[in-house]
Amino acid sequence: MLFRSGLLVTEPTYLASQSWPFPYSLMLGFTAKVDLAATGQTIKPDGVEIVRLRWFSRAELAAEAAEILLPNRISIARSLIEHWYGGQLISASEGTHGKSGDR
Repeated sequence: MLFRSGLLVTEPTYLASQSWPFPYSLMLGFTAKVDLAATGQTIKPDGVEIVRLRWFSRAELAAEAAEILLPNRISIARSLIEHWYGGQLISASEGTHGKSGDR
């Protein structure tokens, strides 16, 4: 995280895994905390792997989820987001078939 985003993370905790399209590879998903004392409030995308970064509170994510293209539901990335959020979110790519959970 530090190399790609400028964020120093602590307390990594394994959450889940999924197969990766490269032969015999596995993607691992972890939750972690950001060490703001070491990192500060500035996030810096590396410009290659990550070109845009933004912080969301749970309330901001709930309010804006219908305008954001979240990862597909079958992805580990979506699982990580909804795990942190605490419920299901409806993304811009999914239309208005439901409503974001109240958080």
